[in-house]
Amino acid sequence: MTELRRGFRAFVAREKLFGPQDRLLLAVSGGLDSCTLAHLLATEGYTFGMAHCNYQLRGEDSDGDERWVRELATRYGCAYHGRTAPPPHPRPAGFNLQIWARQVRYDHFKKILDEYHYTTLLTAHQLDDNLETQLLNLLRGTGLSGMRGVPLQTAFPVARPLLFAGKADILAYALAEGLTWRDDRTNAETDYLRNRLRHTVIPGLRAAGLTDDNLRRTFDHLRSAERFYQDGLLAHPAVTRTEDSLRIDRTLAGLGERDLLTLLWHYGKNLGFTEDQFRQLATKSGAFEVTSATHRAVVTEETILFRPKSNLVPVASTVERLPATVVFGHQKIRLDVVEAPAVLEERGIDFVRIPQLPLHLRARAPGDRFDPLGMQGRKKVKDFFIDQKVPHWERDLTPVLVDSEGRIVAIVGHRIANSFAVGPNDERVLRIRTERASPELP
Repeated sequence: MTELRRGFRAFVAREKLFGPQDRLLLAVSGGLDSCTLAHLLATEGYTFGMAHCNYQLRGEDSDGDERWVRELATRYGCAYHGRTAPPPHPRPAGFNLQIWARQVRYDHFKKILDEYHYTTLLTAHQLDDNLETQLLNLLRGTGLSGMRGVPLQTAFPVARPLLFAGKADILAYALAEGLTWRDDRTNAETDYLRNRLRHTVIPGLRAAGLTDDNLRRTFDHLRSAERFYQDGLLAHPAVTRTEDSLRIDRTLAGLGERDLLTLLWHYGKNLGFTEDQFRQLATKSGAFEVTSATHRAVVTEETILFRPKSNLVPVASTVERLPATVVFGHQKIRLDVVEAPAVLEERGIDFVRIPQLPLHLRARAPGDRFDPLGMQGRKKVKDFFIDQKVPHWERDLTPVLVDSEGRIVAIVGHRIANSFAVGPNDERVLRIRTERASPELP
């Protein structure tokens, strides 16, 4: 057994990347690395299919790569899943070809994973690819995750079983096994920064003494450190997470500006905010809002709340019969008919006289008025929120319970209407309980 094959078997087992029961989808460009990984998988007896994207950027060379991968799949007796996707023409302003191509191929891979029930996508990234990624991240400015480089596994699900091997080892194995592959001539060009690093910087590092063993040890150390780092952030006492929101407590003792920036970056990096916006969230005082394309960050002196824009105005619901449970945004409202309790004040629970069905649970509407318990006369809901100092970003998220005639029964969680207050002769009442729609994540 060759050293690369032995290392491959040990690496897959140690890292628990996949097993013989898995159906694997291998992303194949036709180059040395992916062709070598295909040979290793076939030699080890794994069940796998091949996926390939033809962007038609190199004319006949691109079509030749596609034919090559299709023939390779036939040779190994596995399924082939191809996609042809030329870039848009004309290209829009700010178009980034590399980002576009990556999005296209991963969309293709995800579709194939779902449609054909593959368990894991495999890519053939190896140690030199990872070093290039580390250097790119370092040049742009990065943290621990960026210095780690290419993740070994992701929840996509993706696994990269060649990250233990250097390019020289892979080439030696391929030559010894008589493998053939396609060479992408554009890899020799230096138009892209990654290629310049590959052909100029990395050879200098190798000449200075950088070895594959050093890279492997560094990769392992950084992955281990990152796991401890991630675990610490997930358990950070300043952070409260639910399925649809994230809240960071700015007032926690000892939480400095740099620490707050780290929390914001870790939890908000996939929410579309820029680094400048994170810096604003961490340093600016007072109450304000910052938005990305998909999310809104609402800041007070005490907290920073992230929530998807799509959840800002929850969907209204109608209750035809009781008991009922209604999800309203990030809250779950439980409506039950119960015996009138001796004490009508209980945290998180309201008791009201049973209204006429059907009931409606909705957000506030322009012109809403009600008679708040403990106040004289009727009041605009808008003015009630102002008087109660309800943050403006919470007002559209607050459930309003309305009876069949359109009368407000309660501003749920804040105040019931005086006209629906429980009287001494009410033996059975409506109990309104609120809780989070999903449990907090650890």
